[in-house]
Amino acid sequence: MSQSAINTYSDIAKYIQSFLSLNINEYKGEKAPHKPLLLLSIIQLMEDGVIVENKIPPVQAVKLKYEFLWDKYILHDTSYTKAVWTPYWHLQNESFWHFKPIHSQSCLDVLMEESKGQTASIGKIRDVVDYAYFDKELYTILQKENLRLLFKQLLIDSYLK
Repeated sequence: MSQSAINTYSDIAKYIQSFLSLNINEYKGEKAPHKPLLLLSIIQLMEDGVIVENKIPPVQAVKLKYEFLWDKYILHDTSYTKAVWTPYWHLQNESFWHFKPIHSQSCLDVLMEESKGQTASIGKIRDVVDYAYFDKELYTILQKENLRLLFKQLLIDSYLK
């Protein structure tokens, strides 16, 4: 087995573990579905050919896919709302999710400091964040159809059933 194949298997295992251990808010014993739904939405947008490079901008296509999947998977009464930009912002607390600032890292740092654990408004996000992106290795993994299916099913089975 080649070293690159070993690295790939190691990366797959690392991201499976990352997806299984998302930092999820819990309220009244109910886990928030936002992060898993957003990740599922992004993977689906990759499959649909909407996201064709490792750039996930805060745009309407992301919001629409997220809301569609919310209606598909969140079939019970919940304390949570469909707020798509909440997980978009808070995924920054996961090791594989990053922001590319429009102007400078210092502008992004100021917004992070101002929000102090709260969700920045979509207006402020759009003013400061050009796009979010995955670790290069995760994005490469998600280019493979069978692995996209694996990660989608992992999110559904772990968080949305």
